[in-house]
Amino acid sequence: MSLFLKTAIKAGKAAGKIQKKYYGKVRNIRFKGNNKLNLVTEVDTLCEKTVLTILKKQFPSHNFWGEESGRGSGTSPYTWLVDPLDGTTNYAHSYPFFCCSIALIKQVSLPTNASVGARHALPLRKPQSASLNLSPSPSRGEGGRSPGEGNFNHFTTPHPNPLPQGAREILKTNHSEAQEIIAAVVYDPLSDECFSAEKGQGAFLNGKRMQVTKTSDLKQSMVCTGFAYQVLSTNYNFQNFRNFVLKSQGVRRDGSAALNLSYVAAGRFEGFWERGIQAWDMAAGVLLVQEAGGKVTDISGKPFNLFAENALASNGKIHKKMFRILKSGKDEKKWANHHHSK
Repeated sequence: MSLFLKTAIKAGKAAGKIQKKYYGKVRNIRFKGNNKLNLVTEVDTLCEKTVLTILKKQFPSHNFWGEESGRGSGTSPYTWLVDPLDGTTNYAHSYPFFCCSIALIKQVSLPTNASVGARHALPLRKPQSASLNLSPSPSRGEGGRSPGEGNFNHFTTPHPNPLPQGAREILKTNHSEAQEIIAAVVYDPLSDECFSAEKGQGAFLNGKRMQVTKTSDLKQSMVCTGFAYQVLSTNYNFQNFRNFVLKSQGVRRDGSAALNLSYVAAGRFEGFWERGIQAWDMAAGVLLVQEAGGKVTDISGKPFNLFAENALASNGKIHKKMFRILKSGKDEKKWANHHHSK
């Protein structure tokens, strides 16, 4: 095991310890931009600070890009992508499906456009405090009110680091074809499951090698997906969901792309598809699937692009069948029309 992976595992588990400590107790929740489906909590921020502190101490010359703190500047061929708490909405509702996702990319060319880059390459923010403003959660039996009564309060202040306007197109086009994900860790603190992989070395779950399933019949396959934060404006994925319900053994929507991809790698799902996800959501999971023997492409059938905001992953056996279902549905045309109209 390389120092890269050892350090990533250490960082992921440190974030998981924080997630477990405050699980069921989060009260202060903000929204990214004006989208009330896209939440961020104090735990996200604290976990990211913890992960970045560990990574930067070991690899001070590397680049770092955290979901909550933005991208730092640097010229190193190595960049760490960190999603400190994938499944924040689940976490805020005490729904037990969330994780920390960490990936290391080598020789990736990040956007350098001055107007957008200047806004996106924000300095890493210092958290207000390592002591969070938390109070008992009735849903966890920690208070005087009945379960279900006001589990948390929303704070509608804008998220300080939303993805800048116009940055998405730059992310899609200004990248190196030589980019590669070389290390990945996804840690689920509640189940104490650590999914890890290094390029060319296989994928592992708590040290035991993982392998995708060999199921080739879609009717015997269980697949998973997610709905983008833009779902209210795009209405994307409803028909896809219906089509897979009718043609597979089951469809799950759990709210964490990183864990969904990890489950494909572990043989718990046969396939996964989603649009509207960011590089930090899927980088680690993509390497896990690939190293477990699976296949990952763009939903449109093109080679996978880490910055294209979508992924189609499978055990390889049902990949073409999943692609055909997606291609034949109206949702893909709907998504394309929505984004071309902007």
